[in-house]
Amino acid sequence: MDEGSSKESSEAIPNLPMWQESPHGTARTSKPRKKRVFDPEKVLPNVQSAVPLQPARNPPKETIYDVFPPAIIILPFHVMFKKLTGTRRGDEDGARNIFGKKKEPDPIESNIPLEISLFLSSYMAALMRDGLLTPAIATGYNNALVSMQDAVTNLQRIRTTPIPFAYQFHLRVSVWLYLLFLPLEIYTAFKWLTIPCTTFACFLYLGFLEIGQEIENPFNYDENDLDLDHFCLQIQRELAEITAHPAPDPASFIFTRFNQPFAPSDRRSALDILAERKQHSTDDHETILGVRQTLVRNYQEISEATFRKKE
Repeated sequence: MDEGSSKESSEAIPNLPMWQESPHGTARTSKPRKKRVFDPEKVLPNVQSAVPLQPARNPPKETIYDVFPPAIIILPFHVMFKKLTGTRRGDEDGARNIFGKKKEPDPIESNIPLEISLFLSSYMAALMRDGLLTPAIATGYNNALVSMQDAVTNLQRIRTTPIPFAYQFHLRVSVWLYLLFLPLEIYTAFKWLTIPCTTFACFLYLGFLEIGQEIENPFNYDENDLDLDHFCLQIQRELAEITAHPAPDPASFIFTRFNQPFAPSDRRSALDILAERKQHSTDDHETILGVRQTLVRNYQEISEATFRKKE
């Protein structure tokens, strides 16, 4: 093979980033960079389906009640105005009821995580049938699949277990009645300060109601909810990175000059130790005894170096 053909073949192979290299460490060019649009779904396979799925990230439209929760106090009047004018029913997207509580989304008939686990189980059974998967590895595979199903079930239980209705109704009615009659109680003492004092009380008590509602379902798109999209995308990147590199040969990182197995007391590399063992043939009993003595010295040196003594 001549030099030109070898150069072309080396250029055809993509330069994959190693484990310690950053995927963003590319050379800068003089061309202006385009504004990056965050769309992680563009890396997914583009296939036609009889039942197309909704986007993985589909947050609801943000309203003023999400940005400024004390504005919920005007929500009943907003609902009444919308119904009288006939423009919309309820708030902008029907996401809240007249008491300011977020409505539950429509139930989904299909369970996608369960369907995915069904396909994975079928794939594992096919590998076992074809003899491509040993029983020991299949056991670990099956345990991981069962753990994933348990995790999905627990998350689904948290998602679908609401706070008791009687508790919610009693708490909300009590708060609204208290805020409704509060200005009448404090007007004699505070006069014109009644307005800011009532506003501040509404901010506190309605904030408590909103906090309780956020705790009930931590899987929405609010700022304090769990960022499941980030977790899934991180797993996707790690899987792509793992599959992009072949499994390294243990000899490539064990029997090298970068491996010092008996440091800090013995700074020789693995290659130096093997070379000296070939030159000086010793008894196995003496070798094991020397290794134990080295490990004892390691323990002493590491203990002295890592324990911080009080002065």
